[in-house]
Amino acid sequence: MPFKSKSQLRKFGELVKQGKMKPKVFKEWLSATPSVKNLPERLHPKEK
Repeated sequence: MPFKSKSQLRKFGELVKQGKMKPKVFKEWLSATPSVKNLPERLHPKEK
C-alpha cells in the first residue's frame, strides 16, 4: 500500500524508530509509493 502524504511517511518512520513497526513493512510501502517528491504535505489540510 503506498503512502498518501509526506506526514504519513514521517509518522511511519517514527513508528519504525520506536520499534512499533518492522522496517521491512516500511520499505515495502516506500517501494509501492510512485514518487515521494510529488506527495502532498497533508492529505486533508487543516482549515483555518
